Amino acid sequence: MAIALVACGLLLSASASAAVVPELLELVKGREAEGVFDRYEPPEKWVGKQHDFEPIMTWTKVQGHGEANIRVTHTNTEEHFIEAIYVKDHDGNVIGGNLLSRKDKPAAKIKIPDETYKLTAFAIGNLHG
Repeated sequence: MAIALVACGLLLSASASAAVVPELLELVKGREAEGVFDRYEPPEKWVGKQHDFEPIMTWTKVQGHGEANIRVTHTNTEEHFIEAIYVKDHDGNVIGGNLLSRKDKPAAKIKIPDETYKLTAFAIGNLHG
């Protein structure tokens, strides 16, 4: 079982939702049904490990165009890797993200709709049940 980990929320004054691939939405729905936690209240078996899975996000907006850069400090291996990074907007909608393989660097660059004023970043690991 994989767990989605809440990263951070950022507020920024910020048209239509960005297209999100259906496979990402299905993965998010399934993993969030298993539980989402943050660094402040991780399950007991995650205490001390949660920072390796916490997404670090910067959000810039230049001339009306927004972009979030998200990275996770976790080192991917063949057996254990970050399989997705995604962001939700102020309404809790997934507005962008990347599906990742074990060979990908755990990072994502996501275009953010202009009207967005709050983002929360998440990362999903392939292990830990």
